[in-house]
Amino acid sequence: MEANEYLFAHKEDGKNDNTPPSAGGSCAPDIAKEDGNRGTLTLDAACAPINIRYPQDICLLNEAREKLEIIICRFCKSYGLPLPRRYRRCARKDYLAYAKSRKHSAEKIRKALRKQLGYVARNLRYLDGFMSHGYAMTDKEISLYLTIFALYG
Repeated sequence: MEANEYLFAHKEDGKNDNTPPSAGGSCAPDIAKEDGNRGTLTLDAACAPINIRYPQDICLLNEAREKLEIIICRFCKSYGLPLPRRYRRCARKDYLAYAKSRKHSAEKIRKALRKQLGYVARNLRYLDGFMSHGYAMTDKEISLYLTIFALYG
């Protein structure tokens, strides 16, 4: 980002020198010219972070479901509430059936998304019910809950 800002500021000042590098073929920097430039800077702007996933990724919904189940378990243990049905085994089985298949047709993708969205929606309803009865989340859980709610919506 600093390099981009420097280049844009340099270009706006009018000091941009579009002269090609010397044809000597050596990697040594050119002798300093009257404007102080030495050689050519080449930047690659095609890099992107690899930890960004597509929003429709079923793996993302599966992780959200697992995080919600952890929050629900903590709620029930700390407040002495009975654990609601979460269908953990069915949800995990459905996710693995999709993840292990080689080809994902449009129908398989739709079915897997619908199932995972249903599991996430059920867990969100449980948490909404807990909070409507006056039970509170921790700060970390609140930020996680808001992120998952944005993902679901």
